Amino acid sequence: MGTLCKVLLRLLEALAHDACLSSEQREKAMYIGLSFLSHKNTCRLMAQVSRLMKGEVFISPYYRVIGASKHKNTLTHRHGKYLQAVMTEFRIAPTIADFEGHPIELVSILDLAVENSLPGEKRYQLHKDLLSMEKKANEDLIQCTEDYGYHYIFRAGLQEYYMTKTVVENVNFWRPDPRGNGYRVHIQKLCYETMETRLRLNDAEKRALIQATDCNVEDAYNFCKYPDIVAVEPLTIY
Repeated sequence: MGTLCKVLLRLLEALAHDACLSSEQREKAMYIGLSFLSHKNTCRLMAQVSRLMKGEVFISPYYRVIGASKHKNTLTHRHGKYLQAVMTEFRIAPTIADFEGHPIELVSILDLAVENSLPGEKRYQLHKDLLSMEKKANEDLIQCTEDYGYHYIFRAGLQEYYMTKTVVENVNFWRPDPRGNGYRVHIQKLCYETMETRLRLNDAEKRALIQATDCNVEDAYNFCKYPDIVAVEPLTIY
């Protein structure tokens, strides 16, 4: 464990035992310290402490508990066989966290190759953005659970969707181009927006997009593979 981690953990321990702080603030400091034992990621710890100091930390509930008393009356329960068909068709394999309805933590599915491709400052920014997206993902999951009842397809889909969105906003899949960095950013943004509108582009659609944007074919196909790998189809349930 590095010096920075030790300093931040000591700070969190001090905050957790500071009688001048509210019980909620102390609990959040304790939560961040304990969560580090699970993820062991320095950049995430830095980003969490930064959000704590700004009053932006939110501890999400276990979603299966929300509305558990009326579980049999929810849409997800009544139409479970159709949801199961979707899960089977798209080969979605839920985790224990999905089944139990744990709060979404994007760092749990972060590809280390993606994280390690970024220099220190950009890696820290990635984790700041992941925390912001986690908040949105958990807010969406709360809304889905309240509206339809809990089902792990919501958690899995939202987790994968927001991870893809965060990575695309922080990592450029296009190699240096004589037309400049602005062109690379613009093309990636355009391609991602197209893929959000039409999930899983077929080969003909990919070729049409490449032709329309006049971008590098190999780079475009490498970019198209990333959303395919994380499989954002669960959101088609909406």
